[in-house]
Amino acid sequence: FSLLHNSIRLLLIFYVFCEDNGMPVHLKGGSADALLYRTTMVLTVMGVGYVVYELVKAAYPQKKE
Repeated sequence: FSLLHNSIRLLLIFYVFCEDNGMPVHLKGGSADALLYRTTMVLTVMGVGYVVYELVKAAYPQKKE
C-alpha cells in the first residue's frame, strides 16, 4: 500500500511541475520555493557587492602616514 501511495503522490507532483501555466519551474512549489528563491537572490547580490567592495579596497590601499 505504501509503494502505491508514494507512486500516486509522485505522479501528482510530476503533473504540478509539468503544467504549463507560465510560472517558472523553480517557483511552482509554492511560497516556500519563492522564499528560498528570494533569499538566495538577496544573498547573491550581497555577496557580489562585497566582492566588488573588497576589490576596490584592494586596488586603492590606504596610505600609511
